[in-house]
Amino acid sequence: KKKSSTQQQQTTAAAEPTVIVFDRDDIGCTPRLFGARSIEFPISHVEGNCDYCWDSCFAEFDQFPFASAHTEIRSILIPDGYIALAYRSCNGSFGAGAPQDDFYKVLDAGCHSIPDNVVHFDFGQEDPSNPGTFLLLGGNDEEEEMGEFETEFNTNHWYFGP
Repeated sequence: KKKSSTQQQQTTAAAEPTVIVFDRDDIGCTPRLFGARSIEFPISHVEGNCDYCWDSCFAEFDQFPFASAHTEIRSILIPDGYIALAYRSCNGSFGAGAPQDDFYKVLDAGCHSIPDNVVHFDFGQEDPSNPGTFLLLGGNDEEEEMGEFETEFNTNHWYFGP
């Protein structure tokens, strides 16, 4: 039985999972279908002000027409075992905005539609020694405990719930 593109994306390169963002939200995160443009990057992607993050401020789509992706992202495919904190400002490129003001929501693994003003993602991973607890990846080469997924996340001194 042949695997779907989504299944292949989530199982390739176990050491380096990838995230895919799309310019459409009506395709179920299926790459290259129905004229959707996408950008694929490793979960460990680095921006100027963060590790394990991505923002659309300087990104361009991988397919023709190679246009700016900023404010054009409509869906995201997050690999199994990871979550993303979604924001409305390019914190990775500019460090702009206070996270509590720019925070949109926590996205778990899978395909999610997002509004056009979401432009930045920080990634976290489930703590293997404490299931249900997620660690914010990157930063100062340390993992930061984010708390229980079912209740709230602690990111520095701001708290976000599902």
